[in-house]
Amino acid sequence: MAAVATGVGITLFAIWLLATGKAPIPLRVALLLVGVSNTILGIKALQGSRVSWAFVTATCGTLAIICLFGAPKIRDTTGYSLGASALPFLVFLIVTTLLAFRHDTLER
Repeated sequence: MAAVATGVGITLFAIWLLATGKAPIPLRVALLLVGVSNTILGIKALQGSRVSWAFVTATCGTLAIICLFGAPKIRDTTGYSLGASALPFLVFLIVTTLLAFRHDTLER
């Protein structure tokens, strides 16, 4: 369920960026693709698909690492504290951990 929620959040953020034009076009398209794929794969993982679970777990783990190393850039760009800039990392870390513990309930 958490992967679906993050996918919907990323998709909504990408739609907002597309409407406002506040980011480069490749970033907007990439966020839209990642958000839609996380949403669809998260739903399939909830239905028991092991392949979908593996892909969405890897995607969320990758996003966690990107957000961890991107936190200083977010801090410098927005002026937020480093703790607030690291919140996306914590969200994706928690989602990845929850997904990783769900492997026993999937079909083989």
